Amino acid sequence: MKNPFMEPEFTLSNEIGIDLNFLESRINLEAAYYNMSTTNQTLPADIAPSSGFTSMYINSGEMFNEGIELELQVVPVFRQDVRVDLSINYAYWHNEVKSLTEAFDELSLGNYVYAIVGLTYPTLVTSDYERDPDGRVIVNEKTGLPTKSTDLFRQGQTTPKHILGFQPHIRYKGFTFGASIEYRGGFVMRSGPANDMSFTGISDITSWTGREKFVWPNSVVNVGSEENPEYVENTNIQTNDGNVNFWTQTYRSTIDNFVINAAFWKLREVTFFYDVPRSALAFTNNLVKGISVGFVGRNLMMLLPESNMYGDPESNDGTGNDVGYAPGGAIPPTRSYGFNLTFTF
Repeated sequence: MKNPFMEPEFTLSNEIGIDLNFLESRINLEAAYYNMSTTNQTLPADIAPSSGFTSMYINSGEMFNEGIELELQVVPVFRQDVRVDLSINYAYWHNEVKSLTEAFDELSLGNYVYAIVGLTYPTLVTSDYERDPDGRVIVNEKTGLPTKSTDLFRQGQTTPKHILGFQPHIRYKGFTFGASIEYRGGFVMRSGPANDMSFTGISDITSWTGREKFVWPNSVVNVGSEENPEYVENTNIQTNDGNVNFWTQTYRSTIDNFVINAAFWKLREVTFFYDVPRSALAFTNNLVKGISVGFVGRNLMMLLPESNMYGDPESNDGTGNDVGYAPGGAIPPTRSYGFNLTFTF
């Protein structure tokens, strides 16, 4: 829905940095700090379907961003036939929603993602279980099933807070090796494959109890009253179902079960090249001045935390504001290999 009262965004930014070089540029350090404040930021807001539309763009108030960027480049080995270069970069990013509108202090952007005053943006907000002050799940004393809360809970930000990269580069005579390794962490995501696999019964979690009745782990029972609760550890009250109905209905109705740590390590690229010596090309009478043979591999390896057994956190549901969701129907990332043969005349 079009909004005739939209105003332009304004951004005020500041940045300060330093660039240091040592030992004839064999050690280089770059560091920068930046911050920016954006007012009248444009965001899509969910609106009542009775209006004939489902969303409308609005000016959302003020957003503050700040971050640190560091890059270290080192040449630890520099000889006639051997050279080793190492580049290490790190970025820390933080933002905060300072204000939205006078009418509300939180805004749903769809797919359980919110902009909330005082918190980072985007923030994942989902359903969860009722818990005691120690974080243990409260189960029903008769059914043994976890009690779903009527409130929504803030799970965390859906964009990485930390990004760390390593790029080694080694040259030995005619051989050259390079790689790019990256870590991203400090954020969460909602996994569509986790939800889908629970429904179909192929998730590893659905087999942990043999699809039999079980005691909900780390759970308690309220033996007091609603006004004066008294929680005791649940050691023997089993769920009244542990088969298909439990996993497809009870378990899947609480989105917290599908919120996972989105951190990862990736070997993004490996390259290996060989330059044929010019002396070996003498038979061409200087027609061919160089030949290079190379291998390039991309997306070769990924390390994920234990909670993520479902796939690549970088698979998302588009490029808009509803980040933090890996849909079950997304095409999985591919590993690619390539070979290069280059002639220079």
